[in-house]
Amino acid sequence: MRFLSLSLVLTVLMSMYGVGLGLNWLYDVFDDKKKDVALYPYDHLFPRYIARLLNETDDLNSAIRLWNGESDIALFVEEKSTLDLPDELDRGFKAGEALILESSENLIHHYYLPNHAAILTVEFPHPDLSEKRYLNLLFTLAFYLGVLVLIAFWLLPLVGRLQRLNASANLLGQGEFDTRIPISNMSYINHIERAFNVMAKKISGLLEDNKILSRAVSHDLKTPLARLRFGVDMLAESDSDEQREQCYQKIDSDLDTMQALIDALLDYAKLDESAISLKKESVGMKLYIEKLLSFYTPKETSLREKRIVLSKLPEDVFMSIDKTYFAMALNNLIVNALRYSISEVLVSLTEDENFYMLSVEDDGPGIPADQRQRLLKPFQRGESGLKGHGLGLAICEKIIGWHGGVLVITDSQSLGGANFVCRIPKIA
Repeated sequence: MRFLSLSLVLTVLMSMYGVGLGLNWLYDVFDDKKKDVALYPYDHLFPRYIARLLNETDDLNSAIRLWNGESDIALFVEEKSTLDLPDELDRGFKAGEALILESSENLIHHYYLPNHAAILTVEFPHPDLSEKRYLNLLFTLAFYLGVLVLIAFWLLPLVGRLQRLNASANLLGQGEFDTRIPISNMSYINHIERAFNVMAKKISGLLEDNKILSRAVSHDLKTPLARLRFGVDMLAESDSDEQREQCYQKIDSDLDTMQALIDALLDYAKLDESAISLKKESVGMKLYIEKLLSFYTPKETSLREKRIVLSKLPEDVFMSIDKTYFAMALNNLIVNALRYSISEVLVSLTEDENFYMLSVEDDGPGIPADQRQRLLKPFQRGESGLKGHGLGLAICEKIIGWHGGVLVITDSQSLGGANFVCRIPKIA
């Protein structure tokens, strides 16, 4: 908004200054030409020349009558006493300076004739100022028109961007959630356009998550519900205590499955960015990771024979993270890697010019390239058949995103399995 306001103020000021300066120069050029052509009779030199000639003549009255009979410019001779002037002005007047008076109809030049002790009055018709008034009006209109044209030139891109924003909003309202506005750094409202794109992306992501959750819930609940209904029917038909006990155990197992799914849904729903307040702090990553892994104990018996190898970590790496949520993401990555590994998981931390890369690698079968993006969505599981609800990687991606980073799945170059890389931007 600051850029929009500043550009508008600068446009108005520069247009007023530029147009005014240009028209003023043009007016001066045009007005000088008019003066040169039309106003030369009213220059001081002409009446002063007449005054000098009449001052040298012997018969002043005869010369005046002769002049008035032949010319439209009237000459009069008056006594010196008829013109009472202040002393300073009177001295200059007697020294030969002209005294010019103006009326609505005439320009009157007075000259002192020392040889006759009289005053010569020369009356010129007043210059016709109507053409000059029209010229002033024309240039005034040209000034305002020029300012309006420049402001309109400034407004055209803004109107175009606003129309594009309006069209995109209408498309989004009609259900085209992939609608985005191309961002231009020269746009006056690029911050609004970026905010619109972020909003559209969030809406699209929420709707996509909702679809995924709906499909997952309907799929994962159908099987235990069907088994539960079947178990209830079997329980009603059971004749022996042993059969009833078996039915009770199956029903209890199905209820546990449903409860686990509901708990997983609630846990994922709690990770709402709008309800989360990250408490970021500068953390030395070497000690943080070592401490986290020193307390790590796999929960499943089948994982206890596998080992976690910690690569040599740089001593001077400090990252701005929320220690609690970042530990949750790292723990999920390690649990996932242990489940799919054969014997080893490798944790390492590297950096380049702009990012820190925290990697968790395993020696398992790896993940095909066409499945990697899908596995970052909630309730998406691999094809290994291991149990789980498919929320671990989705939670990791969400937490890493809160820290301004991205979660990338690649192939492990050292172990041959999958490599989960958390790319976190460096912050001074």
